[in-house]
Amino acid sequence: VLDRPLDPEAARHQEDDGRWGADAYPQRCQGQQCRGAGQSENDAGLTGLAALAFLSAGVGPSDTRWPGFSRGVVSALDWLAKRQEGDGALVPAETPRRVLQHAVGTLALVQAVRQGGDAWKDAAQKAVAWLDQSIGKEGWGYEATDASGDTTVTGWAVIAIAAARAAGLSGGDATLDRAVAWTDARTDDREFRVSYRPKMWKPKYAGRNEFPTMAGHALVVRILVAGDQTSPKSTGYASLLAKSLPIGNDKATWDFYYWHVGTPAMWLLDGASGGP
Repeated sequence: VLDRPLDPEAARHQEDDGRWGADAYPQRCQGQQCRGAGQSENDAGLTGLAALAFLSAGVGPSDTRWPGFSRGVVSALDWLAKRQEGDGALVPAETPRRVLQHAVGTLALVQAVRQGGDAWKDAAQKAVAWLDQSIGKEGWGYEATDASGDTTVTGWAVIAIAAARAAGLSGGDATLDRAVAWTDARTDDREFRVSYRPKMWKPKYAGRNEFPTMAGHALVVRILVAGDQTSPKSTGYASLLAKSLPIGNDKATWDFYYWHVGTPAMWLLDGASGGP
């Protein structure tokens, strides 16, 4: 799976200016046409996510093993950094899902720094500082200082800030504990389901594995912020994930986002030590 980002087809969809265009990528297809074009307003998040795929596959900014792919990573990081505003924001104001896209872009810049890309260190630090400032009353929401917050955005923000701290950057001193408080306040302590947003306990979400997915975010938050792998909440989240696996023959029940969130959550719990 980790070799799949190194397929030339993935790199071919990158625009000449370094971004991956949410609405433009089908125009770069060769052979079978891609489907599912999005909106250009999401380019920052998509570019960050694509760069993360290459970085996670081991393609560093100065990697000599895959120089073509490395140039693509550098181009993407440069595109993100050049668009950065004076206050550190990677995404212009009034852009939908601004904080979520910023968090993903921040994580890409931070990961590049961790892999030797000092050229983006200042941009990464400024991006982390903006993320710190954009938190709402408790957690992060789609828009800066969104009072209602959102478990998905909070999860991505925590991952970005935790990665930044691991890279030697500063941030999170006044915000990470609030993220734990956010997930705690939205947790059902009997079944350890976690709501997506406040007062969002509705049957239509349960059918989409909404609660197990958000429990994955909550578990990641607790482990990255508090190092908590053994409390009743952490083990409760893990039990919910383990008994609610998104598997089966009915593709309508498949939830790739759940797989994406649940996998690192369970690995952080005890996978690194070979636990169950």
